Amino acid sequence: MATLVALLAIAVGAFVAVFDVHPGRGIGDRQYVVTTPQELRDEYRLGIGSMELDLSRMRFPVGVTHVDARIDVGDLQVILPPGVTLRGYGEAKAGRVDFLGNVDDGWNSDVDLGGIGARVLDLTAHVGAGSIRVERAVP
Repeated sequence: MATLVALLAIAVGAFVAVFDVHPGRGIGDRQYVVTTPQELRDEYRLGIGSMELDLSRMRFPVGVTHVDARIDVGDLQVILPPGVTLRGYGEAKAGRVDFLGNVDDGWNSDVDLGGIGARVLDLTAHVGAGSIRVERAVP
């Protein structure tokens, strides 16, 4: 039994080291519904769990709005309103990245989008193990 516990501890330690897990960033599910630019943070962080960043009702200002979102282990979903251009970079050490249908999955998956427009979300998204999905709200 002690050998099994030791092996489990080693496996957990290796997982935490490989995927850079920080439980101090929080554990659980988070949902942020942002309706004004003043409510929007520059960065969102979560250790383990799922996070939804719903920007579908936000009126983006003219220009570029920067957001950085990171989850060590779990799933990230970002919902954009119609009329906002997405540009940015998403990466998963192990998992899937889907930026408005531009998809990569597996080990070290990433998607890099350029985009110009009157209103732009410049998103940097990272997940250690899990998925990133950016989608547009249905009008």
